[in-house]
Amino acid sequence: DFQDDKVFALMRVAGPNPLMLTRVDSLDDRFPVTEAMYQQTLPADSLAAAAAEGRLYLADFQILEQVQAGRIPAPKFVYAPLALFAVDRDTGDLVPVAIQCAQQPGPANPIFTPQDGWGWMIAKTVVESADGNVHEMVSHLGRTHLFLAPFAIATHRHLAANHPLGVLLRPHFEGTFAINHAAVEHLVNPHGPVDLLLA
Repeated sequence: DFQDDKVFALMRVAGPNPLMLTRVDSLDDRFPVTEAMYQQTLPADSLAAAAAEGRLYLADFQILEQVQAGRIPAPKFVYAPLALFAVDRDTGDLVPVAIQCAQQPGPANPIFTPQDGWGWMIAKTVVESADGNVHEMVSHLGRTHLFLAPFAIATHRHLAANHPLGVLLRPHFEGTFAINHAAVEHLVNPHGPVDLLLA
């Protein structure tokens, strides 16, 4: 059921990377979704009402805009999409409304809605790919494994074995250095699994 829009929306809050959605009060010039586009998905609602009532959410993958695409084992593609979601006033469900596959609007970068058939399916795939890339390299590796290492070192060096904070933290640091070392040696090394898998 990955093709289902409800599952696509659910993945933004219950998938592996539930960190990308931000509530927005309006959309900027990068993502010119019109009222007509919005009402194709939620005809009894309006973009302005959803924004005013705090029901409008944006997944912005701008962090990928400057990433150089990989070339192992072949040239790859990296997109930095914008995806708009709204909470349906009647059902309370999160609903995908529109996707733009790059940060700047224009004829070469249209906005897709659920009425766009295969174009919509491809746009959702672009979002899933971007989400996977951000999850693995930013949320998981960067903001979890690599971010945690200095705290583990500082705890070991500067807190007594019986210090309450050290007692609380040490179990969470167990294995941190071993797994980080293994990642450098076997995952993020040149031509390793990350090079092969991620864009």
